[in-house]
Amino acid sequence: MGRSETAEPPDIDSQVRHELLVLALRNAGKSVPLLLVAGAFIAYLGYSAGAQRGANLTLSLMVASAVWRLWMARIDTTTLLPGHRVGEIETLLRLNAVLAGVAWATAVVGIYSRLDNHAAIEFLMMYLGSVSVAAHFMTMVPWSYPVFVFPAVGAMALVSLLVIEPDVVGRVAGVGMLPLAAHHLMRPSCV
Repeated sequence: MGRSETAEPPDIDSQVRHELLVLALRNAGKSVPLLLVAGAFIAYLGYSAGAQRGANLTLSLMVASAVWRLWMARIDTTTLLPGHRVGEIETLLRLNAVLAGVAWATAVVGIYSRLDNHAAIEFLMMYLGSVSVAAHFMTMVPWSYPVFVFPAVGAMALVSLLVIEPDVVGRVAGVGMLPLAAHHLMRPSCV
């Protein structure tokens, strides 16, 4: 018997999980420039509003997340990885998602809550863009997107409800984000 007849091929689940991981790592690497631009712009908004601590912390967390993603994107995945290695890399992606979510939560609490209307709209555009870009690669690894969304969207909902001047738009936005966050967290494709 030749070697090809005795070696068992990897099961389809392992192959699919590996391919999703490869795609998630590739897209995470591609998101690095966007994260750095968003982090720099959000920090600029913070510095302009006098929120130096929030800007410094947000920028530091976003740069750390970007460097980490760049490192992960360089992981060699050219050969099929054993299941335990795939699990380790998925855990790294999840932890990076937590860091990115905490960075955005920090930006919301430390910067967004201090912005005037025009700057707040600019902030929201970057924020929503980041949440959208994250959906392109975080949803490929179970629980990555929910652990990103929970701190990021949760902070926005709480700040909109409790901190922003009590206007109708801020309250509606805050209340509207809670079901959206719950929907994202409970979707089977995300977990």
